[in-house]
This record gives sequence, C-alpha cells and structure tokens, in this order.
Amino acid sequence: TRVQLTDLFNGGQTYEQIAQDFTTPNTGVTWGLDDIVAASPSTMTVSGTDYTLLENLIVSVNDTLLIDSDLTLLIDAGLRITIFGSFTVNADASTFTALDEDAPYNGFRFEEFSVINIQNATITYGGGLRVLTESFVIMNSTLSYNVSGSSSSAVIQFSRGEPEVLGCTFTFNLNPALGSAANAPVAGTIDGNYIEGNNRANSNRPQINLGITPPGKTLHITNNTIIGDRNLEMAGGIALANFV
Repeated sequence: TRVQLTDLFNGGQTYEQIAQDFTTPNTGVTWGLDDIVAASPSTMTVSGTDYTLLENLIVSVNDTLLIDSDLTLLIDAGLRITIFGSFTVNADASTFTALDEDAPYNGFRFEEFSVINIQNATITYGGGLRVLTESFVIMNSTLSYNVSGSSSSAVIQFSRGEPEVLGCTFTFNLNPALGSAANAPVAGTIDGNYIEGNNRANSNRPQINLGITPPGKTLHITNNTIIGDRNLEMAGGIALANFV
C-alpha cells in the first residue's frame, strides 16, 4: 500500500511510504490492541501502555477494534487505520499520535457502513479522519496539529449520514475542523465544541465547511465556540453550501 501526505507545518514536505497491511480475520472477533500484538508482532509492539503501529491496520467488515483502557498509540509515518467493521473508543483517556511528530501518519478512513464511536480521545499529528459511513459519533475528544492525509479538506471530512460531533476541541490543524463536499448529503449534529485557529493553510475555507442537507433532515450547529486567527485572512467561521 502506498500512502502519501503533505505536512505544511514543516515547509510543505511530502511523506510517502510503501507499507505492509495487517487485516483482521473477518470472523466476528472483537480485538483490542494486545490481540493485534499477539497476532502480528511486526504490525504492533507494546511497552506498558504505549503501543506502536508499524504497518497499515485494516479492520474487516465483521470485526471490531475496541479500545476501552487508557493508552497511547504511536503510529509510524504515512500509516493508515482503515475500518470496514466497527471501531469503539470508550476509555477515560486514549491518545493517537505520530511516532515522530515531524513525520505524520496518514490518519483514519472509516468506510461506508462501518460503525464508529469515539469518546475521550486525543488525536494529533495525523492526516485526519475520512468519514464515509453514515454511523459516526465523536464525543469529548481533542483533535490538534493534524495535516492533510486520509482527509485532505478538513480534520473530519464527512460524506453522508447524520454524524454527531459533541463536546470536542479542534485547535491549530492545517485544514478546517469539519467539512463535506458541496454535493455530500450530511445532516449532522455539531454541538458544544471548541474550535480555534484551524485552517493554518489559510485556504479560502471556514473552520466548519459543509455542503447540502439531505431532504427531510436538519443540520444542527449549536453551542459552539469558534475563534479565528487574524493572521489567517482567508479562513472563515462557518459556511453552508445548500444550493445543490
């Protein structure tokens, strides 16, 4: 698998890596990180509560990746976590970050029909979250210092459905905090978030940048604090492109 991302925090460097993939067995298993270490030591190693991902990780459609204890997952440069099945994070405090902050990982890709529930997580120095599924919830989480990778237009890029983003913090990311394509039918609930200083690339995009709302659905953007950076004169606050 060849993955590529651009880190404009470090002079526009492009990172490319040809990596091996590890895929869960697709037999209905619910695995934690220790199960991956046991199944494939070349994919993941562990020291105490620090885990290191050394190959791309793919969770099959019938399987679940469950993180229910406090830990740190360090992810090597250019790697991606792809979920076809389920991904649940419900520990008190879990961190997903780059093994080397100067060499970001590619991020997360949540395929259509996957089931995603992320709570109390910190996600930094990666390539964002590409959300292709209709079933996505992220709560009480912090996303900072992410660059372009799996998601190239926002830290969390939606494609469809009714995602929920509740009580999260988005700060100082290269791209806008939340986004969807102009023709992507998204009717999410974005409530109680703190959003500051995103779109460090200073592109002509706001920190929340959403397209159409599907017929019969309602988009909710409520109770958020949105703070800009006066040096980023092209970055706005909220835009809705409900014209398609």
